[in-house]
Amino acid sequence: MIINYDASQPHALPVTEFCRSLKFSRSIFYKIRDRAASESTAALQPRSRAPKHPARRYGPAMINELVKIRKQLKLDGWDHGPRTSHYEATIQDVFPSGMVPSVATIARLLVSVGLVDAAPKKRPMSSYIPFVPSTAMAPWQLDAFEYRLTSGPVAKLCQVIDDATRYDAGTWAHARHEDSADAKLVLKRAIGGLGHITGPGREQRQFAGAQSTAPRWRRIG
Repeated sequence: MIINYDASQPHALPVTEFCRSLKFSRSIFYKIRDRAASESTAALQPRSRAPKHPARRYGPAMINELVKIRKQLKLDGWDHGPRTSHYEATIQDVFPSGMVPSVATIARLLVSVGLVDAAPKKRPMSSYIPFVPSTAMAPWQLDAFEYRLTSGPVAKLCQVIDDATRYDAGTWAHARHEDSADAKLVLKRAIGGLGHITGPGREQRQFAGAQSTAPRWRRIG
C-alpha cells in the first residue's frame, strides 16, 4: 500500500491521515518510498544489520609470516612472545597485507596454530588482587605481635582490626606471652566498646596463632 500510494488520486487520503490509519510515522512512510524508488518491493523488508566493514580476517600468508618470525626469534635465543613478534613485524620492509596486527591479535593467531607454550606454574593475574571485604564491620582480624619498649622490656600487643576499613577496634599491651586469655580479653573490650554488632555472617577471623583458642564468633565464653 505504501509503494502504490498516490496522493493525486481523487479519494486518496492526505499523507498524515494515511500514516495514522496504518499506525506508522511519516518518517517511515517517506523512508520506504525513497527505498522503493531503487529497490522496488524489497523496500518493505528491513535492511541487514550486519556491519558493512566486518572485522579484519587474516589469511594463511599472514599467519605463516608470524610463525616464521616467532621461530626465528626462538632459534636466535631471543624472547619470542607476541610483543617481540609484533616489533619484528613492524621493522620488516615488506609484510603481508601491508598492516601488522596488534599484539593481542598476534597472540590469538599463535594460539590458533598451537604455538603458545603453556605455563601452568605462572602466577595468575587474579592473585595480584588483594582480598578486601566490601562490608564494614563484618569480619574482624585479631593478631598479636611483640614490641620492644625504649626501657628494654618486650611487650605483647593484641590488636583487633576491621578487615574492610582497617579501623582499629582495639589495641592493648600485655606483659606476658600470647595466650587465649588475652585474646578473649581483647575481643571482649572491642565488642564492649563498639556495642552489640554481631549478626548473621559477621564473624571474627583468628590469625593470632594456633595457641590462641578464642571463639571465632563475636561471643565470649
